[in-house]
Amino acid sequence: MNRIYLDHAATTPVHPEVIAVMVNVMEQGWGNPSSLHTEGRIAKKALEQARIQVATLLETTSDRIFFTASGSEADQWAILGMAQLFQANKGNFITAQIEHSAVRNVAKRLTTEGWTVRWLKSDSEGRYLIDQLQSLSDTDTRFISLMYCNNELGTLQDISALANIAHASDALFHTDAVQAIGKYPSPISMGADLVSVASHKINGPKGIGALWVREGIDLPPWIAAASQERGKHAGTEGLPAIVGFGKACELWHRNATEYRDRIATLKQRFIQQLTSLGCEFTFISPIDRCSDSILNLRFANTEAEALLLGFDLAGVAASAGSACASGALKPSQVLIEIGLTEKAANECIRFSFGPSLSLEDVTDAANRVATVIAKQRRVVNGG
Repeated sequence: MNRIYLDHAATTPVHPEVIAVMVNVMEQGWGNPSSLHTEGRIAKKALEQARIQVATLLETTSDRIFFTASGSEADQWAILGMAQLFQANKGNFITAQIEHSAVRNVAKRLTTEGWTVRWLKSDSEGRYLIDQLQSLSDTDTRFISLMYCNNELGTLQDISALANIAHASDALFHTDAVQAIGKYPSPISMGADLVSVASHKINGPKGIGALWVREGIDLPPWIAAASQERGKHAGTEGLPAIVGFGKACELWHRNATEYRDRIATLKQRFIQQLTSLGCEFTFISPIDRCSDSILNLRFANTEAEALLLGFDLAGVAASAGSACASGALKPSQVLIEIGLTEKAANECIRFSFGPSLSLEDVTDAANRVATVIAKQRRVVNGG
């Protein structure tokens, strides 16, 4: 039985061309990019080429791209860096409970360091309440961090509107664009001041991300004491991962329209097949202004952990969008925040799609998913 991977929002398979360039740099470009000899110059050229590739996908110039170890690190550098910028004139910081935990957790830390954190609400589809943001943002607001595409729901936010509100209060605006990179217009053109991205969501390697910082924002170093990343992030660069990230960006830039059309078709086929099989579900992901790649569904009278185990045995990988603690799934904070009860949140499954899948794959996956759900419902109903 072939396995079908429907968890692309968690991570993606590494593209063969990405693997090839990574192997090549390990064999031929293994020098230290900071060294002046030939080996170092070869490595430096590969490093800067990758930076250009990432910048091209983000529709910007390479001089404001700083490599990090992950999207989460980029998020935390952005937020803690902005906090340092305003250390002498602290005020409030605005974010939301439906953000990635990398943002939520560092926001909680700032409350212990003299900052006031204001939490923005969202509606039942995970869209930020624009009117509330306007009321929360004032002359004491120093910076705002709100994500572009929600990683559990797929909800796409109006970055231009959010950035405009921030700038009206003379605040900086950061967005986590990890789930949106390559798939939607760059948030840079919409007014974002800092943007976090990651490689492994677009068929690149894990362990590498980037932070874009607008010209004129002198973000403090994340790791100081050396010259790498223009003195902002010390440590010899992980060149194989960086060139892999660059290649993944090049592939997505070259194939963006084809990839997005394919992914949208795959998602619709999956929904149509589940429906045709009589598998009852409720959309948790919004119907409109939603990522083509993310689909969160509620299957009433089931239990997410049992479903995931059943799917896995049936050869389908999916996610509950929940954190594992002590061997038990906890209800997703995002789902609770948008108004679901704990019971309903524990009946939700996130499926996510990528360009390596075929229509046959998602049709087959839907058949297997429907079979597992029907079996569990019979168990739950005592049938």
